[in-house]
Amino acid sequence: MKRVCAYARVSTNSRKQEHSFDFQSEYWNRKLSSDPEYSYIGLYADKGISGKFANRRPQFMAMMSEALAGGIDIIFCKSVQRFSRNTEELLTYIRQLREVGVAVVFEKEKINTIESKSDLYLTIAAAVAEDDLSRYSQNVSWSAKDKAKKGEGSFGGRFYGYYCLKNQQVEINGAEAEIIKMIYTDYLSGMTTGDIVKKLHQLHIVSAKGKEKWSAGQINSILHNEKYKGDMLLQKYYSKNGVRRKNNGQEEQYYVTHHHEPIISEEMWNQVQEEAKRRSKVKLIGKANEVYPFTGLIFCGCCGRPYQHRVCNFGGDYRVNYYRCSYAKDGLDKCEGSQIKESVLHDKFVSAYNEFVANGYKGTEEAKIIEKKNSIVKEKGELERLFLNGWISRNNYESELKEIWKRINECDEELASLKIRKISDKDFKQITEFDENKVSKFLSQVRVFEHRIEFEFYNGVVVERTFTNRKKVRKDGITCAKWQEYQD
Repeated sequence: MKRVCAYARVSTNSRKQEHSFDFQSEYWNRKLSSDPEYSYIGLYADKGISGKFANRRPQFMAMMSEALAGGIDIIFCKSVQRFSRNTEELLTYIRQLREVGVAVVFEKEKINTIESKSDLYLTIAAAVAEDDLSRYSQNVSWSAKDKAKKGEGSFGGRFYGYYCLKNQQVEINGAEAEIIKMIYTDYLSGMTTGDIVKKLHQLHIVSAKGKEKWSAGQINSILHNEKYKGDMLLQKYYSKNGVRRKNNGQEEQYYVTHHHEPIISEEMWNQVQEEAKRRSKVKLIGKANEVYPFTGLIFCGCCGRPYQHRVCNFGGDYRVNYYRCSYAKDGLDKCEGSQIKESVLHDKFVSAYNEFVANGYKGTEEAKIIEKKNSIVKEKGELERLFLNGWISRNNYESELKEIWKRINECDEELASLKIRKISDKDFKQITEFDENKVSKFLSQVRVFEHRIEFEFYNGVVVERTFTNRKKVRKDGITCAKWQEYQD
């Protein structure tokens, strides 16, 4: 008895009965349950989801997993366009199913994919379905542009400070509007976005998503969004090949004034924009766009966020350069990673690098990597021979092959890394003082924990060091006990 199922893409609120979930479920249950040759598993149905990309349809992917695992013999579908509107994707999935002996029967086109002649008909049907989708997408895009030209636009869903009603109408949310006003007022009073985040957390005010976690980015977005003064910029985003993209001039934009009731006066909104410009100019005075030796390499070992280079007492006589976790800028104090002085980081790198060289950790010269890769390629050939002779199952073959390709790619990455870094034997020499060229050549990543730092070198070797930011000798000349505790 064949195990069969049906697949459908249905609309959540479709007016057409044949596209509703209840109708399709009843139809396939009646048709397939009454056949004595079939054991009907049930209906897989994705509601209100486009057929352009399969990986965005959870029920489709669940059905594929079950079929490829051997739990389904035949899949029934009303038409090709219900299964997929992407020709390349459709044929890929059909071939995967055919390889494990699973047939797909398209009722409308009378196609059974197990039959060899089905490929031609299937390709034609899929191309027609994809063309229909393209035309539909173009019509929707044209309709959106036409509405934008007329000054018609909607908030598109949940928007902090407003209730989004039917017929593209909006209404002010009184409680949230007061928070918006507070944010604008606090910013003009001199508070930074980080200060405002801390205040919101202390007041336990939830964000638009219903969470107490706010970020400086969210505050910045609120301060610059024209909707809060009652205006609306249309077509901030556009769609291309089914992907939503930010409109940076690719499509025409339209600005509508007095579109809805404002929360913030136009005068206050403009004052905030001027204040933001003033602050950005102050930050740039006397500063060059510096790239530090550890830029892009240093991360927090606790939360994974990148570390930022900061300056304490900028412009003063006792300027101190240090790195800290970027988590701090959101005003949260939950990360246990320590900030680290730049001078301490440099000293610890010298020590770690010298250990790396002294212990002969290099061991990844080009010849050795190539030899390793060739050995893995031989394993791949042996695996393919076992599979072709029927001595191992397809599942075992695919699992082992995936692991082999992973190891081959790792070798290729090591070779590429060596080529880019241009490391030669003469580079493996110990140093007595910090050399930033060694950082760019030898390090892949640096991770900072609480009083502990990990230097990961290009070949995966990790050298660990402990540290403290305290001075070796106090002002009274006594050696600092904390400094002594964290020496290597």
